[in-house]
Amino acid sequence: MAAPRVFVSSTAYDLALMREVLSRFVTSLGFEPVLFENGDVLFDPREHIHTSCLNEIGTCDLVVLVVGGRFGSIAVPSATTMLDLDKVWRQYDLSQSLPESSTLSVTQAEILRASELEIPIFCFVERAVYHDLRLFRENRDVAGLFDLITFPSIEQPESARYIFEFIELMETRSHNNAVIPFDGAEDVENHLRRQWSALLQRLLRDSRQRTIERNQSESFASQLEDLKTAVLGSIDDKDARDIARGVIRFRTLVDFLSAMRLDDFGVVYADAPPNWPDLLQLCGIIDVEEDLERQNRPAPPRLRMTRTDGAILELRLSYRRYLEVGRDWDAFVLLEPSKRQIIVDSLLEGRDSRSPLIRVLPPVPPDAETGSSAAQFSAAVDQQVQQGAAVLSFKHDEGVQLFGVRCVVRTPEGEDIVSGLPTARGPGDLELRYPGDFKSAPQPLTPGLYTVTWELKAQDPDSMEMSWSEQLKESFLYPPS
Repeated sequence: MAAPRVFVSSTAYDLALMREVLSRFVTSLGFEPVLFENGDVLFDPREHIHTSCLNEIGTCDLVVLVVGGRFGSIAVPSATTMLDLDKVWRQYDLSQSLPESSTLSVTQAEILRASELEIPIFCFVERAVYHDLRLFRENRDVAGLFDLITFPSIEQPESARYIFEFIELMETRSHNNAVIPFDGAEDVENHLRRQWSALLQRLLRDSRQRTIERNQSESFASQLEDLKTAVLGSIDDKDARDIARGVIRFRTLVDFLSAMRLDDFGVVYADAPPNWPDLLQLCGIIDVEEDLERQNRPAPPRLRMTRTDGAILELRLSYRRYLEVGRDWDAFVLLEPSKRQIIVDSLLEGRDSRSPLIRVLPPVPPDAETGSSAAQFSAAVDQQVQQGAAVLSFKHDEGVQLFGVRCVVRTPEGEDIVSGLPTARGPGDLELRYPGDFKSAPQPLTPGLYTVTWELKAQDPDSMEMSWSEQLKESFLYPPS
């Protein structure tokens, strides 16, 4: 019988006893511990051992991270190149200083790999180190800090900054960001025992709830089919029966069309209506993608649609259901125009203007005093690209609170490069230089069209969770024409 695999990530020399205790503890629960010193990691003779450790992460179900006073070995480039850092950094607050891939320790690389794969991480920090972290935070802006202050918990003073900043980085994840101080192995065991028991209890409860909801849904669907059959069977006129059937089938499609606010709704009733891709173009939709941040959370599925004006629309449908709406349109346009109009009029009669299916994502949360969002945003690309760099500017109203701003540049080869924190040029003006301010950007610039997307961190009013949303898009050509 397969058992959950638990990868133990830490420096080995100073935490050898802790690793041994954790191995016994994990085994006592019926789980499979994975520790490199016990031969649990496959060391492929064709790879560096660091790369083998990162590969093993993908075979595990849980990761336990223990941080002590040592930094450990620097990960070799062949290991760090495995990491999709652009994807990983999207989980973190980019106002924090991000480590260069060349400075990552093996332990840090293991944790970033687990983050990339969305494997649950349970992070523990020795209490002495956590105490020194508070001292570091209070004095981080002091010139010559590490010459003036000794951090007793850190064995090598030159590694203190890297250890503290990585702990801070773990705390800034958008989820799974708990960091637990501990005094001894017993603290770690007790915390894991409670957490894993609670996690199992929640999974069992969620499974029961899904079963109940599935049974209710199946029962409702069966009753609805019986009702539809009875209603349609009572209608003798064929045209009336077609209209009744259309009212039942095309409800979601009409909700979608209504929410899109077509400039010319007459295309819906036209003798030669557009196909589905052309209809989306008429609605100003240039991109539809799944909201990946919701995929690994117990939340309803969402799609995000980008309009030509840069607005982001949230579609409260799964991608599969969205495709079904497209197929519904293909069937809808086969009906006679008069029947289409009657179906649409019947479904829209008495509706208010608000759509339960689509909403425009706000760039920032509503203002606390006025209850409205009056922020104005703009972006521009400075034409200094002939000097081998593009100046990317972002402006917003002064006084508007932004939870986060980041910039993503898509290269001509289709690779997305994520920025660090923009440089403030004024109260409402941020600036970046590409490729200089993008750590993973290839240099020099290669010829072609670059797409620049500014993303804002906003709060979902339903779940109250923070997430990134695209707000502004620009582009620049290199070399300039």
